[in-house]
Amino acid sequence: MGSKSKYILGVVALSLLAFGFYNFYNASSQEISVNKVKNESSDNSQTEEKPILTMEATFPSYTFEDLSQEAELIVEGKPTEILDSYMVNGDIPFTKFSFKVDKVHKGDIDSAKEIAFVQDGNSEFVFSEFPLLEINQNYILFLKKSESGNYVIVGGPNGKFDYKPALNIYEAETGEKLDENLNRK
Repeated sequence: MGSKSKYILGVVALSLLAFGFYNFYNASSQEISVNKVKNESSDNSQTEEKPILTMEATFPSYTFEDLSQEAELIVEGKPTEILDSYMVNGDIPFTKFSFKVDKVHKGDIDSAKEIAFVQDGNSEFVFSEFPLLEINQNYILFLKKSESGNYVIVGGPNGKFDYKPALNIYEAETGEKLDENLNRK
């Protein structure tokens, strides 16, 4: 094999290697989004970038009737604070919220009570179809007790309805819509 052939073969090999690294880097960086958060230092003007890994998961599918039947509690209100954020078995993220109940649609708790519940995901690992609840935003949640004794959202994104003030409705990530009396829209 001549030196010209070796040179061409070397250039092709390096090009393929560079192309492979470029695609690997792009595929990895597309899965990580970056949020800017205020630094906890004394200088509040500084921001730091905090990577958030978006995870894919398959949540069970529920009809509205299934949600209503499966839920022990159906409550309307807003999360007031994050109580805890942790990993189970080293790789399953959870966030525990305190939730101010404004209205009870189903279940045996008092209105105007704070309850705690757990949602899949945390500040570093978010499920693409099941974003974390936002503090002080209104929701209707379909909840049940898990084996660990914590309230959890039934069916993941199926059981979380975000309030849409412009439309005066609650909407799930699945597109299902409810009014404040749980009437489907």
